[in-house]
Amino acid sequence: MKNRKLLFLVWIALTAFFCIVTSSASEIEIADAEALIAVMNDSAGWSDSYRLTANINLEGKAQKPIGTYTTPFSGSFDGAGFTISGLNIEAEGTVGLFGVISGGSVSDLTIEGTITNTFAAANAETKFEGNYHGTGGICGVILSGGSLTNCINYATVNALGNSGGVVGFVFINGSSETATFTGCENYGILNASLGNAGGIFGRIQISKSTASPAVSVSDCVNHMDITLNAEDRCRVGGIAAYVRSEAGIILIQNCENKGNIEGENALTSGGSLDHRPHAGGIAGRVEVTKGTSAAVQIRQCINSGNINGANHLAGGIAGYISRNVACDDSVTTVEQCYNSGDITAKNYVGGIVGQTSSGDCVKYPSEILNCMNVGKIDSDNYAGGILGEQKLFDIRNCFTSGTVSSKKSEWAGAITGRMYAHTFDLEGVYCLKTSSSKAIGVDTPQKEDVIIKIDTDAALKAETFALLDLQNIWKMDKAGPILQIVAEHHEHSYDDGEIVVSATCIDKGVKRFTCDVCRYSYTEEYDALDHDLKETEAAIEATCETPGKTAVLVCQRAGCTYTEGGEVVDALDHDMAEREAEVPATCETPGKTAVLACQRQGCTHTEGGEVIDALDHDLIET
Repeated sequence: MKNRKLLFLVWIALTAFFCIVTSSASEIEIADAEALIAVMNDSAGWSDSYRLTANINLEGKAQKPIGTYTTPFSGSFDGAGFTISGLNIEAEGTVGLFGVISGGSVSDLTIEGTITNTFAAANAETKFEGNYHGTGGICGVILSGGSLTNCINYATVNALGNSGGVVGFVFINGSSETATFTGCENYGILNASLGNAGGIFGRIQISKSTASPAVSVSDCVNHMDITLNAEDRCRVGGIAAYVRSEAGIILIQNCENKGNIEGENALTSGGSLDHRPHAGGIAGRVEVTKGTSAAVQIRQCINSGNINGANHLAGGIAGYISRNVACDDSVTTVEQCYNSGDITAKNYVGGIVGQTSSGDCVKYPSEILNCMNVGKIDSDNYAGGILGEQKLFDIRNCFTSGTVSSKKSEWAGAITGRMYAHTFDLEGVYCLKTSSSKAIGVDTPQKEDVIIKIDTDAALKAETFALLDLQNIWKMDKAGPILQIVAEHHEHSYDDGEIVVSATCIDKGVKRFTCDVCRYSYTEEYDALDHDLKETEAAIEATCETPGKTAVLVCQRAGCTYTEGGEVVDALDHDMAEREAEVPATCETPGKTAVLACQRQGCTHTEGGEVIDALDHDLIET
């Protein structure tokens, strides 16, 4: 009996020390730092299921990632809405709170602190112990069957190549299960020195998969600015820097980038173009290659950040998309996406995609479908409101209102700077006449007439957009059509407006009001101004005998010649009043009429005072 009691007390003490409580056969609760450190150090438990029961601060604790290539984390980790703070993980190869996940899941977790990869990689392809390296706040590398749900990163990520705010590298090489990533957000600073840096993912790559889709990314948001200065694979994206499918579909949907994205390096000539900057609001560089089932689909995504591809290319949604002709079993598409950021780069710049290149896929042609751009597009070379350079991508049911400019003005088009090939569909595509002087920059002028060019008045009328689905995909707003997904993400919050056309004293002016969140804008007239009158000639007062004149007033506003006043005022009648009373005449003495004098100041006019003869006696016989 004593031995049983002693064993019970030992069990109680160990439970109190580690605060790991088995709440059921499948879940272990973690309540404090010591318990979490124990999980980090016990690879035998990396297939178990865990659940946080409190916020945990790891400050001052020795830490290391959970999971390696040799023993990946394959269990489940439920953050239960709690935060792990004080992270200070320094490791080589695969670095994050989790190093490698395969078949495991992490959910409802927020992290704060610092994640640092110390691996001496030469480039993004340098292998660590025979495998790819990667760095992310939540996880360094995720393999087949891994999933993240509602994971939020506030940690600073100091990385090499393949670096993301949430995940460094998603690598699928043989799986029948979809790798899913839902509701993840990045608020952390990302410092990367080599290729492939993204707000959520550094790199997503499928080499082999039978799952459909093989990778699903949904409802993820990057809030932070990301800048990558690297001569190795300079790919940078708000959601994912580098996306490559060799088999299976990678689906990115309902995601949003709010940060400014910039890729830069000194490569201007020679060497591979792959290493020059590829910058995109959602994805930097997308490759669809090899397998017939390979595809990348970007749907219902929004970018509001400014994108700068420096000396190469940039796109509001994707910097670059290529598709091999063999990949014809599934469509590669950018669909119902919206850009409001300003997009700049030297060579290829597009409001939706900077540059596309596709094989002539007959079964499922590549497409840009139901997309909208309101951002400003600027390039030294090819610039387009939808695509910078188009090659074998259909463009259908799109609208752009952003201004497009190029140092080579003939290479700027409201829809695309260059249409490289003729065998594609161009249907239901609208642009404002103010976007650019041409709809298509160069190479396929015969397509120019297919584009529907409209003025701002026509843009306000639903009947103008007969080829857009205004019931299910688009809706009419103050400035014209807008994708419903934009309206669903938020209510517009407009600024105080900027003057587009200044009002005059006679004509109304025009102001543009822009949403602070999505940068959608509309124009509205405001009232004409009142004249700003100033007296240039003083009034001349009329007198009793001479006429006067009203003051002359002249408008002081530039360009206005309006004047008023200067009218003649008639002379005044005398204002007469009796100054001397009448003296009546008598029979023997004369009298005098009353004397009247003008009362107006300065006037000496008088009347009256005339003598009245004495009266004759009026005699009667008495």
